Amino acid sequence: LHLRGLGYLSRVRDVASRGNGRSKAKPFLACSISAFHGDPNVDNGIVYLPLDLIVSGEKAKEAVRSVMDDANDRDVKVLVAFRSGDHYIRTFERTGNRAGETGSVLKGRLLKLFWIKVDGQEVWRDEGDDTEAGADSSPEIVDGRESSTEHRDDRGTPEVGEPVDGGKDE
Repeated sequence: LHLRGLGYLSRVRDVASRGNGRSKAKPFLACSISAFHGDPNVDNGIVYLPLDLIVSGEKAKEAVRSVMDDANDRDVKVLVAFRSGDHYIRTFERTGNRAGETGSVLKGRLLKLFWIKVDGQEVWRDEGDDTEAGADSSPEIVDGRESSTEHRDDRGTPEVGEPVDGGKDE
């Protein structure tokens, strides 16, 4: 399941893992995106969805690092078109003036950035992709190979429209 959308990038940080026990986890780059959807022409029509993501894609890592200072500045708006995946929900107890309330965040991986705008000015675009966030024409890679809808998969399962019996007439 992949999520595509627009949102505001913030809290870009390098996370040094504890590495206790058997797992020797490596440091990683993380960020938050406040994704939004809804109708801007209606009162309270825009809804924000908080995402806490590990930056996975190599191009995405490079792009996020290039705007790290702007994204961590509260006075600068960094808008991104993105794709994320491997989502799961994490709940937490709030602190501060909403102490005791339960909050939730959608966690996952930031897989791809399509473009980045800082205060309305485009500063980065994935040159390998000439489409907007709504349509990605790049081939899907599954198990190291480009997926195809014209052939059977490795298990011999026929594709949609292909005869199940292999085309043999009886």
